[in-house]
Amino acid sequence: MHESMLRNSFLNEMEWSSEGKGLLWHGLRYQMFRPEPIVAFQRAVEQELGYVRTAELIAAGGRLGGRTSFQAYRDNNGTSLAETLAYMAGVGPCIGWGQFTVIDLTPTVLEIQVDNSPFAWAYAQLYGPQSAGVCHYIRGVWGGVARACLEGEVTEEETVCAATGAPHCRFRFTRI
Repeated sequence: MHESMLRNSFLNEMEWSSEGKGLLWHGLRYQMFRPEPIVAFQRAVEQELGYVRTAELIAAGGRLGGRTSFQAYRDNNGTSLAETLAYMAGVGPCIGWGQFTVIDLTPTVLEIQVDNSPFAWAYAQLYGPQSAGVCHYIRGVWGGVARACLEGEVTEEETVCAATGAPHCRFRFTRI
């Protein structure tokens, strides 16, 4: 699906709840937020708990959302795995999370590239270049997607991050 068609499709499927619930997509609640406050929160938690523990906690927060969105789209549209992944990847720019590209998909591996991650951008803007990946929430969201599409538990790795000076971010999910 062409990006502009996807953007229009995704945005046209958003509903404003008359009960005051805000924005809904297929019954799932969404919100808009700027990346800087999220990154500042992440940095504060890192200073308290350390990088590794913070990375895991923030990724854990994203997993449910990724799995739920993947399943909601697939259930509502009856799409194939490849079509569902393409749709999920195409949603990235619609919600301001960067351009997602599926780099590799096998029965045991999913690899995603993200150009213009708002988390990597905000982290580098606020705190300068980093020595390790900072896009834990994106890793978690796609970790949830990977668990759904690879049908099992996965290892998650941010192999490249734009906050370190790389041109993009990359994530690899391998079924255990």
